[in-house]
Amino acid sequence: MPGNIDSAIQLLQQSVNAPTPVPTQAAAPAYDPVANAINLLQNGAAAQTSAPAQVQVPPLPQSQGVSQDLANQGYPSPASTPSNTGNIISNSARQAIAGVPDIFLNAPTNLWNLGAAGVGTAATALGRPDLAPRLDQPPNFVTHAAEQTGFINPNIQPQTPGEQYLAAAAQGAVAGVSGGLPGMALGAASNVIGQGVNNATGSPVAGLIASLLAPAGANAAIKYGTGQVALANALKSQKQPYTDTLNEVRGAGYAVPPNLSNPNLLNATLQGIAGGRAAVGQSFSNANNAVTDAMMRQKLGLPADAPIDAAGIKSAFSTAAQPYNDMSTLAGLPPSVVGTRLSAGGLGPVENVYGPSPTPPSQLLEQWKQNNSDATDLWKKYTQGHDPADKNAYNALIAKNQGLTAQMQAAAEAAGRPEMVPALQNARVQTAQIGDIQRASNPDTGSVNALDLARARNRGVPLTGDLLTAAKMGANFPSAVQPSAKLGGGNALTSTLGTGAGAIIGNSLGGPVGSMMGAAGAPFVVNYGQGGVRSLLQSALAQRLLGTPSYSAGAVSSGLAGLPQTGAGSALLNSYLLSQALARQGQQ
Repeated sequence: MPGNIDSAIQLLQQSVNAPTPVPTQAAAPAYDPVANAINLLQNGAAAQTSAPAQVQVPPLPQSQGVSQDLANQGYPSPASTPSNTGNIISNSARQAIAGVPDIFLNAPTNLWNLGAAGVGTAATALGRPDLAPRLDQPPNFVTHAAEQTGFINPNIQPQTPGEQYLAAAAQGAVAGVSGGLPGMALGAASNVIGQGVNNATGSPVAGLIASLLAPAGANAAIKYGTGQVALANALKSQKQPYTDTLNEVRGAGYAVPPNLSNPNLLNATLQGIAGGRAAVGQSFSNANNAVTDAMMRQKLGLPADAPIDAAGIKSAFSTAAQPYNDMSTLAGLPPSVVGTRLSAGGLGPVENVYGPSPTPPSQLLEQWKQNNSDATDLWKKYTQGHDPADKNAYNALIAKNQGLTAQMQAAAEAAGRPEMVPALQNARVQTAQIGDIQRASNPDTGSVNALDLARARNRGVPLTGDLLTAAKMGANFPSAVQPSAKLGGGNALTSTLGTGAGAIIGNSLGGPVGSMMGAAGAPFVVNYGQGGVRSLLQSALAQRLLGTPSYSAGAVSSGLAGLPQTGAGSALLNSYLLSQALARQGQQ
């Protein structure tokens, strides 16, 4: 038996070191030295111990030969040492680190080989291949030194596709380390793509091309994402006034249909479920008109249940004008000095010459009230006939009242009542706002419409506070503040469809009686359901989540914009390291 074992070992060594086969007889059977060696170990002397003399022993592939066959039989491989995932990643990263300086140290040899290849190509083309110079292997000084010192273990090589991908990713991460974690991730992805193409096609060249194209594609995607973010930021800046207006009217209590403030497929679908644009507009207008009336009642000082009619507006005018009424108690201004003269026919001392006495505050107040009354009549006349002459007369009275107010302020200061000046100024603002409410009100319905305030603002009326907010609502979202008289009914088609569906369902469940009950009850169910959806759309949550436009570029574009672009140097380094790894894989 010991002799048989020695013969088996000798045959194994022959299989590893066998020369290139030279075929001698085509009909001779193939000879497998490994199988013969196994037979020797198992069957003793009965096994054949030598090959036929006329047959050369064929060599086995280096990576798939004896080592793999013995491994399949349960024997350890002598060509490499067992490795795990951590060793593959660590060793591949170290190979990449050593490969970086070798790029520069191998440059002379690579330049020589490039020139030699050109000369050899030319010599071969001229029929003198013997003149072609030899090509030298790159020295890889750093890599060899790292292997000698144990920094790199040449026996730890990826064997499975999964290990090859890990090795490629580790080397790509080293190449992209200058770009931080994103750069390392992009480098790893580029090399993994190249390794995958190599494995799929069996062409290292295709793998290298793919690893070069991957960073270019990533750069294009990053550039696109950056552009989208820039466009989104520009659009957000352009739409900021609209966003501010939307927030302002919502803050005042108004609600805007989401498909009006932020039109998209989801909001359009919800609007359809809620009964359509007309039904949604009617529901929102009813709610928003109540908000406008509440703000105007507060401005007029009226109770929450009081109508906004002529009597209420007159009462508000009287209250706001009280500082003006207080002016009637002030003494008139003394006449102003217009010059001097000598008294007693020119013989006496110098004395002042006074002008005419100013109008007493009481008379100023009466003129101011009369002008207000005339201005109200002129505005009503203008709204009915739209005669420009009436509008010009109205503006002239307003300007005249501003002058009267200035004279009354001067009388208050002269009387030592400076506190009356700011009170008079505040009364002036309040009475002006009450006048705006009066012009925008409908005495027949006892309400104020935001559309009228919007039109007043467009005419140049200087609105402020709640009146300005209501005017913005009417100007930007007119379909959500329509007067009640202009609102239509419900969606007749929806009711009809609900009746038909109810009849069909009722008939299937209860026959003719069920059909009648279903036809009668379905419209109510549909209407209540649509009403619930409309109420949901008016909620603060839906207004914020559905009705607020988003001018962001999206998560994908924003994520791409935050990534660094891969430079040409990093891309070439990735491909070089991948080429080295593919070359090592081909040598296994």
